[in-house]
Amino acid sequence: MALLQQLPEIENVKVVGFIGGKGRNYFVNQIASESAHVNKRVVITYLGRDILAPSGHIIFDSDEKKLFEKIEKGISRHPVIYAGRALEDHFVTGVHRSLISDMIKSKKIDLILLILGNENETSLFPKKEIMSICKNSFLDQMIYCFQLDLVDQPITNQMAVNSKEILKNFPKYTKEGVLSQDFIFDYLTSPDMGVYNLFKQKWPLFLVFTDINNIFLENRTINIARDLSSREIDNIFQANLKENLVKRIFPK
Repeated sequence: MALLQQLPEIENVKVVGFIGGKGRNYFVNQIASESAHVNKRVVITYLGRDILAPSGHIIFDSDEKKLFEKIEKGISRHPVIYAGRALEDHFVTGVHRSLISDMIKSKKIDLILLILGNENETSLFPKKEIMSICKNSFLDQMIYCFQLDLVDQPITNQMAVNSKEILKNFPKYTKEGVLSQDFIFDYLTSPDMGVYNLFKQKWPLFLVFTDINNIFLENRTINIARDLSSREIDNIFQANLKENLVKRIFPK
């Protein structure tokens, strides 16, 4: 089933942000492809450092005014564009918020897919990065991919750029250092050291647990979703990326 059928809220918005672990780039690519298929003109870009472009015809220029002109000119020929300020060894340098503001005003661009957070696909973020993400008030929607197949395994740099820094903020889990169900709940619902503030912005956030490919993980996802609903976190999905399946979880 088409991803946009599972996320119909995205069809009528202009700026969608993406953060998180495994599955983040998959969602960017799939939404860009499906949107282009229905004749929407899509720009993918990144706020921050250098990143491998997940999809799209790459356009770059160090002068963002010229970059904007190139995007508007090129999008008639290339329905999906990846925009950046420089290109070196396949890595594209991210843009500034001012360019996003210009693209929002453009009548030639239908959809902006904005990658946020660190350049790697990681599910856990330090407090400073969460605060930075919350500043993006121009977002219409956010998708947060959380790689749940690593549940009950040690928290490593596969889950966070600096796993020790994350664990230091949750001292009762420091000794075991495991991605337990209790840790996931505390991390997602902590306004001080976790990501709870992401769920309290004006833009709605979709939390997608990825790599849910067996009954054990499906049941674990449902249990976590029930716990999160007590904190008014309700837009929760599970995804099996290999099977191209995404479905909403109704915890109540």
